[in-house]
Amino acid sequence: MRLTPSGIEVVLPHLVRGTSVLSLAWTAYGAIFWESFALAASALYQIAVIMLCDNKCRCAVGREEEAGRDGNIRLVVVVVLLIPSPFLAGGAIHAFNHVSNLLPSDLMPLAICAFTAGALRALYGCLLCEQRGAMFVVKAAVALLPFVAPLVVVGLIAAGFDNVDAVTGIALLLILLLGVLAPQVVHISRLFN
Repeated sequence: MRLTPSGIEVVLPHLVRGTSVLSLAWTAYGAIFWESFALAASALYQIAVIMLCDNKCRCAVGREEEAGRDGNIRLVVVVVLLIPSPFLAGGAIHAFNHVSNLLPSDLMPLAICAFTAGALRALYGCLLCEQRGAMFVVKAAVALLPFVAPLVVVGLIAAGFDNVDAVTGIALLLILLLGVLAPQVVHISRLFN
């Protein structure tokens, strides 16, 4: 008797991918429309998670040409994500001298969409991965962060904090560089050695 995948196992990957792309599009639009460094860094970070962290737990590469192709794709994504990072960081540092025009009421729909996408990704990651423990929690938190960041920005602005946009943008860029892209560079170098 053959086992067939349940409906949730078929639908959930498509739902995760769809909500992630919708969240990315809305976050990128918000970054351009409101000139927000936090949203721009969040969009960049979401691209990294969508392109580099999908199905990470079952990413077992068997053949050498597949490993090389995977390494080439990852290298291109890492380079493309590294290019705008210094400009975003410089803009965020410059933004410390200016008052942000972000309003919680404007950002709330975007933040809820991003949070929903992040929650679905976390649920899918828990169902997909068999590993548990502290390392799993750290990887899940790093992958979930760009989807939760807009909601954190909304909360901090509503609480009356200054320079939330600049500080959050710089923090997201640092975590993106050190928590996502640096391990990818190590992984790519192992594939080519």
